[in-house]
Amino acid sequence: MDAQRVDGHREQHRAFNRRDLSAAAHRFRPDTRYTDHAQGLTVTGPDDFLGLLRAWIAMFPDVALDDPRYIDAGDHTVARFRARGTNSGPLGSVPALHRRMDVAFCEVLRYDADGRVARGELYYDAMSAMVQLGHIHPPAPA
Repeated sequence: MDAQRVDGHREQHRAFNRRDLSAAAHRFRPDTRYTDHAQGLTVTGPDDFLGLLRAWIAMFPDVALDDPRYIDAGDHTVARFRARGTNSGPLGSVPALHRRMDVAFCEVLRYDADGRVARGELYYDAMSAMVQLGHIHPPAPA
């Protein structure tokens, strides 16, 4: 068990919540690849990752990562958490409707031998978010 990796993952989320974005990305290598699967978006390196975080904050200025659970998985850590916030900024070309989102997320980070983040993956249900935000209607029951 590598408690330092779990502690680092936890601190990354705490840094995001307090908007210390440099601290949120400080363990990233210059070649770290981070994929937001729901958006189909992959960024490379800490600067692009910071851009991704800033984009989330622009869409949800009050977004916070809540109720985290962390799992040590050898050279990986897994974080399950809730992202909660009010959509006050546009989602790309979709206008903000000023509604709240409360969606479960799962983030997986893989580390190199020096404990730096080599790869990151983010998973969440974008359809649930869009329903909560009022951009789409929920699917009809079968």
